[in-house]
Amino acid sequence: MNKGFQKKYLLYLLVFFGFIGSMVFVYHNHDFYERTILKVTETIETDRIEITDNYENKDYLVTQKITAVIQNGGEDKGKTIELENQYSGSQATHFQLKEGTEFFLAKDGSSVGDIKRDKYLVLVAWLFIIILLLVGKKQGALSVVSLAVNAVILSVALDIYIRNSDNSLLIICGISIILFTVLSLIMASGLNEKTYTAIIATLLSTFASLLIAYVALLVTKEQGIRYEEMAFLTRNPQIIFMGGLLIGSLGGSYGCGNHHVFLYL
Repeated sequence: MNKGFQKKYLLYLLVFFGFIGSMVFVYHNHDFYERTILKVTETIETDRIEITDNYENKDYLVTQKITAVIQNGGEDKGKTIELENQYSGSQATHFQLKEGTEFFLAKDGSSVGDIKRDKYLVLVAWLFIIILLLVGKKQGALSVVSLAVNAVILSVALDIYIRNSDNSLLIICGISIILFTVLSLIMASGLNEKTYTAIIATLLSTFASLLIAYVALLVTKEQGIRYEEMAFLTRNPQIIFMGGLLIGSLGGSYGCGNHHVFLYL
């Protein structure tokens, strides 16, 4: 058995055990949460009414009686409680609860909070990683490492933003984009002239996109842009929109940077 095959075999084993271990963990990690988690054991629909909004859009509102078992919380673990849940047919802001669904108890201690989705997120993440490794092989593995590093940078950036004012968002996004680009391209291609060309092309394309968008918004006075979907945000939607635009344009600019590398070669 050659060394190359041994390394590949070891990698597959690590992925397999990592997948099994992480899935087992997220299905039994209730005690790691400070918020109370409940699992639905029974649902009964008690009321259903039709509603119409100001724009004549029709929907319906359902009221559920929920019986659930507490999954964590020390002495309260295992206790059964009853709650009431309301959701609309569109499920725009609230969700229908079914038997087996796990959710967080709201801060008031008597209503339904968010759905516990970590198991679904971990499953999707592992599917993405496995496909990336099968298709990209060594480059796929480097991409996974790069993605993990970028996730850490994003987490730190969000924490810094939460502790500061809205005006700091563009600065935080700008620094994050530089770190994303430099680290990702160095991990993928190493330290060489091709990588330097890709980094410069990516950053120039990204910030040029932001400049064009800013000028367009300035000239049009933001006509045609609606912020109704951001009604639940607690921060300035215009600043968040520009920050999202800056981060979002990075993907296209990254492709532009790789295109410049291809031309360079």
